[in-house]
Amino acid sequence: MPKFYEHIREDGTVEYRNVDYDVLMEELSRQTSNDEQNFDIPAPTDEDNLNVVLHTRKRAYPPIEDFVDAWVKQDEAALEEYRQKCLDVKATYPKPE
Repeated sequence: MPKFYEHIREDGTVEYRNVDYDVLMEELSRQTSNDEQNFDIPAPTDEDNLNVVLHTRKRAYPPIEDFVDAWVKQDEAALEEYRQKCLDVKATYPKPE
């Protein structure tokens, strides 16, 4: 049966650790670093890049409520302002070529 000891954390709470805690943590750290070295991350595809741009644009566009309000009121100045904000977003986040 493994033996445990009390370890007092910096915040004053007590943690019960296995007597081999340091050895186990070192082994876990070594396994994690080996796993990270063997893990190949694929390069982003054009579709991935496009999805990132589209998602970013979606979050940057002005609220649709602004458009609806201007359209219902037939406020040409507000509609033009909305269009300009949308064009600014498109210019800021262009689609990848």
